[in-house]
Formats: sequence, C-alpha cells, structure tokens
Amino acid sequence: MDAAPLAAALGHERVISMDDHSISDVPLTQLDGYGKALAKAWENPAFAKRLKEYESLSADIDKPEKALTLYRTINQPSSIRLVYESDFGAMLDELSPQQFGRLNVATWERRNLRMASNIREAMGNHPGSRALVIVGYSHKGYLEAYLNQIHGVRIVPVGPVLEQSRKIAPVRSHSYFPLAQSQTHCP
Repeated sequence: MDAAPLAAALGHERVISMDDHSISDVPLTQLDGYGKALAKAWENPAFAKRLKEYESLSADIDKPEKALTLYRTINQPSSIRLVYESDFGAMLDELSPQQFGRLNVATWERRNLRMASNIREAMGNHPGSRALVIVGYSHKGYLEAYLNQIHGVRIVPVGPVLEQSRKIAPVRSHSYFPLAQSQTHCP
C-alpha cells in the first residue's frame, strides 16, 4: 500500500479507507449489454486522446521523474476536463434503451459522494486536522467539487505534496490510470 508509508512520512497518524466498490444497479442478467454499451461510449475522440496522452506519459514510469511528470499532468484542470469528456460526458450521451450510460454515471456519482462523505466523517471528529486523499484521477474532479462545498475543508494544490513525497518515498506506477492526490485541511 502506497498510502501508509507516505502518510507516515508526511506526519499523518492514521490511514483510513474511504472508497466503496459495492455499488451497482446493473442486474446480473444485463451485465453483458451494460459492458458493450459502455465500451461503445468509450469509442470517442476524447477517450482516444486521453489514452494516447497516458501512454506517452507512462513510458518509463518506473523512473521517479517520469512518474512525477505524469502525476503533475493528470492533475491539471485540462486533464480533469478530458476525463469528463472521454468518460462521464460520453456516458450521458450513450443511447442504449436501458440507458446504461446514465446508470453508470449515477453509480459513479454515488460512489464519489460516499467517498466525500467518508472523508468528511474521518475529518469531522478531528477539527484542524489534515487529510491526504489518494484516488484514481477519474475521481479527482468529482471529489474536489464535493469537498469544496464542505465548510472548513480547504483543498491544497497537489504540486507541493508531490515534491515533498518525492523526497520521502519512491513513486510507483499503478494499474491502468495512476493515482492522483489531493490534500485537504480543516482550518
């Protein structure tokens, strides 16, 4: 687990899981159609651009500087927008009679709301505390939007955290899309 050594090195006292993969409204009998509808929705120019960008940036990812370049890039607002256009925006335009794309977006939004709620719950009992939140970068835009609505939570830029983590622990690559980081503070 990458979070525990990094959290300890940054002075955080605990690591709390905040994700929940148990959400699904797709009946088992419709999983095949669901998968095909989503795959078709991902066949769009924005997804092709996102994949090409990721493949280019992830070459030699085992080198710390390359990993940091990737992380910095995927944390830029333009990358967050590309995630939406290539994935969730495309899902809203998916035309299956079952509206599988909208079902996917609703599930994704609920999952991110639960994650934001879990972050808030973890921080709520510790006013003035800091939390390092490590998520796949498809979550970043949603979580920042939700956490920015919570009183007393301040999201700080990822750049300084990446620079500090570089000095503490080696950066490792992760599956498909790598992790993005946001750090929140309650004043």
